[in-house]
This record gives sequence, C-alpha cells and structure tokens, in this order.
Amino acid sequence: MEAATREMPGDEPTWTRPATGRESTGLWFRDAIALLMASALVVLLSWSGWVADAQATLVQMGFDPDRGQLLVGMLMAALAAAVARLIAGRSAPPILASLLGFAAVYGGTFLSETRDALKPAADQGTFDPAGWSMTLLALTVAVVVTGWAASVLAGIVRSQLVISWGDLHDLARSRSRRSAKVARPMAVLAVVALLALTGPVLGDMLNFGPQIHMRQTSSMPVGLFGGAPSTAGDLPSTMPGDSGLSIGVSAGATDRARPWEAWRPTGSATLTSVVFPAPWVGGTATTLKASIYLPPGYATGSQRYPVLYEVPWSLYLWEGGLGFPAPMDSLIDSGLVPAQIVVFISEGGGPYPDSECADSFDGREHYESFLVHTVVPYVDATYRTIATPAARALLGVSQGGFCAPNLLFRNPDTFGQAVSFSGYFIAGVASPQTINAWRPFGGNSALVAANSPVLEATHLPADVRNHLFLVVSGSLSDGFYGPQIRAFVGVLQREGIPDALLPDPGGHSWPAFRDQFGPALELVAARQVHLGVFR
Repeated sequence: MEAATREMPGDEPTWTRPATGRESTGLWFRDAIALLMASALVVLLSWSGWVADAQATLVQMGFDPDRGQLLVGMLMAALAAAVARLIAGRSAPPILASLLGFAAVYGGTFLSETRDALKPAADQGTFDPAGWSMTLLALTVAVVVTGWAASVLAGIVRSQLVISWGDLHDLARSRSRRSAKVARPMAVLAVVALLALTGPVLGDMLNFGPQIHMRQTSSMPVGLFGGAPSTAGDLPSTMPGDSGLSIGVSAGATDRARPWEAWRPTGSATLTSVVFPAPWVGGTATTLKASIYLPPGYATGSQRYPVLYEVPWSLYLWEGGLGFPAPMDSLIDSGLVPAQIVVFISEGGGPYPDSECADSFDGREHYESFLVHTVVPYVDATYRTIATPAARALLGVSQGGFCAPNLLFRNPDTFGQAVSFSGYFIAGVASPQTINAWRPFGGNSALVAANSPVLEATHLPADVRNHLFLVVSGSLSDGFYGPQIRAFVGVLQREGIPDALLPDPGGHSWPAFRDQFGPALELVAARQVHLGVFR
C-alpha cells in the first residue's frame, strides 16, 4: 500500500519516473497555454493603457521616459512570469514569459538606442560592441532573475490553490471531517476578498494621494492616471500642413555672428532658487519652487543677459536626463551661445498631473498667468536681464514641447522664441502618450482650440509672426509625435512663421534631447542676434 503524501507550500509535484509520451504532450500543451495566457495579459495591459499609465506615473515621480519604460518593462516581466507559473506549474515557461513581457515593453526602445549608438558621433564616442553586449547581458539577467522571483512566489500561491481544490473535491465526495476540509478553501476565499477590498484603496492612494480616503468627498480629485479624455470628440481628425517640409532654418531668420565673444565669461555658474505661493488651489503643495541658473561671470560683472524659461519640469529632471548644468556651462564657455539665465518652473504638486502649462477650465490652476505675470516680472526685477520679448525664449520636452509653442503664441508680447523637443501641438490630444493632457481643458472645445499651437499659428497677425521663431525637434517617423511635428512645421512654413526643423531619429528620449540641446540653443542665439538683442 502506497503511503499518502502532502505537498508543502511552494512545492511542485515530483516525478519518480520519466514522463510517458502522453504525459509529455500534456506538459507541452499546458506550457503553450501558459505562454499564450501570459502573452494575452501583456497585450491586454498594453491595449488598456495600463502600461502607459504606469510609465506616466513614474515620469511624474521624477524618472525620465526611458528609465520609466525600463522599470515598467521589469514589472511586466514579473506579471507575465507569475501568470505562466500559475498555469504551467513549472519554471521554464515563466522565465520565457518574463523575457517576452519585457521585450514587448522595452524592446523597441533598446533597438532604437542601439541604432543611435551605431551612428558616428564625434562628441559621444564610438560604438562599443563589448559594452553593448554587457548591456544586453545585464538586461537579460535582470529579467530572468525578476521572472524567477515572481515565479517562486506564484508557485507558493499555486500550491495552496491546488491543495484547496483537492480539499473541496474531497469534501464533495465525502461528508466526513467537513470542518477540516473547508478551512483551507475558506482561508483562500478570505485572502481573495481582502485583496479585492484593499486593492482599489491602495490604487487610489497612489493615484490621488495617501490621504484620499481619510475624508468623505462628493467627487474624486484629478489623479495621476486613468479617465477617458472627454475632449476626444472635439479634436480634429486631421491636422493641416503635413506636406512639403523644409529641413533646416528659414532663410534670413538668423545671424551666425557672435557679438557675445566680446564679453565671453569666465568662472563658475550658480544655481539658486526662489519659492512662490503655488499658482493653484488644491494639489499636494502650497508653494512652487523655481530653480534659476546664473551663468559664469554673473557674480562679478554688470552685463545683462537673455533668459531661457524651461517649462514645466523641475531642474531635478534635467539634472538626471541631461546632466544639467554641465552642457549649459560647456556651450557658454566655448562661446557657442551667449551667457544666459535659465529658469525652471515646475508643475509638481499641483492639482493636475499634467498642467499643460495652462490656466485650467475650472480655475483650480493658473500656470500660464503665473509664468507671464509673476515669474517673468520677478526675474526681470531681481536679475540683470535684457527685459524684452526678443531676449526671452521658452524650452520644453514632451509635454513641455507642447507648452513652449503654446505659451509663445499666446504671449508674443512676453516671449520671442520657443524650442520644442518631441512635442505635440493639439491641446488635450487623446493618446496613450498623453493620458492626462485633456484634464486641464475639461472638454471645453473653445479652450482646446485656443491652446492648440497648430491652430493658433493660422490666426497670428503678420507683424507678430515676423518677430517669432520656433525650433522643432523630434523623430518624423515616430508613430505619435511624428505626424504632430510634420503637421505643425507644415503650418509654420505655410504661414511664413520663421522656424528651424531639426529631425532626430532618437525620438522621444533623453539621448535625442541631449543631441539637439546645443544646436537648438545656438539657433535661438542666432535668431536673437538677427533681432538685435545684443546691440
């Protein structure tokens, strides 16, 4: 008589003999189902916008887009491995599922970065095959370890589910020892119920704030993610101007002389900051800190400087993504651009996860008014600036790539140039890349039209157009940003608004922004020379 055995938690069935042909076929079939279900999970989470939501949340927390995507890829690897283990019951399918899940999220970015590394770039070194191989190996090892860890935890859960199912089966066949047999299934049900109860609460805490359920409220505040854009039906299905683009700079728009060579500075730059009352109601902060870069030579001279306003990210993000202030110091010290003041105005802590640098439809946030009527006058009154619109430029990436031209068109009496890195040009546009862009406009079609650069450009008076200048950079082949860039630059060139188009196959990434940071600022400086800023 064979002794009865009971599996311990986390154990998988042990085989005392080789599997027969029929058993082997069954295992392979179960493995295939496990991989299919894991793949279905990856597709579902991507299609539902969950992947984009998670990445956007990480970016909002301070990660640059590439690092946020890398972390979401690792999370996807863990989820895919867990599902595969629950179904297959053994380790090989989960490891393969984790690799597939990670590749689905991060594979495209890795290939794009590889293509960029293969291109010769004198200022960034040459392609290193050994370094590339170690990068790929490091990613593979990290994903396999992540998948293995998730698989082990899922294996423990699976063993408890198998035992509970066995108890229910025995209970259905015999009424003896009913209380003992029902204990484990009831415990499993209690755990599932507890997770179902607390999971949404934890999600709300991450989305809206840890205190969100501590008070009764009739409506939820704006969160970091989720929600269907109510403006989607009001957006144009096509955008004008998407043909016949001219790469490079508008003829006669710039002057490559460098009058600042006469006062080329020496010394070190200074980073300082100022705290303003927050330009919003609600949110998680009652103040807003603007970080200010004062160029080399500022402390010892009497020269007045142009000002570059970065919107809407913090200095912290640019330190991580661009290594700021080192590239700015280098451009100034080499004489490629004039010494200038740079101001960073963060939207962090406001009621909207993405402010779109706008005055919101409900009056809860007034980022645009704050920048134009508070920050700019303060900077001009406090520092030695060249206080004219021609000497003020705007700079932004991603959401900031929308903000910079929008603020320029809406405030030509304050700003003269804008640099847009990988931006979009319709307000509130609905996409996985812009999941929160609709919120500040609240479905108001008039407000959307009044804040859409691709539409605003067609209504600017001729005398205003002649004094503006836009530098637009990004990948023209990118599935989302490419059509936006082509349409916007097409309108600029059709309407005769001076521009410079700097395509970059690096796309929506910090490596691409680093590539074009210097050339873009050189063009802004050349435009300011043309306008007589340094006379």
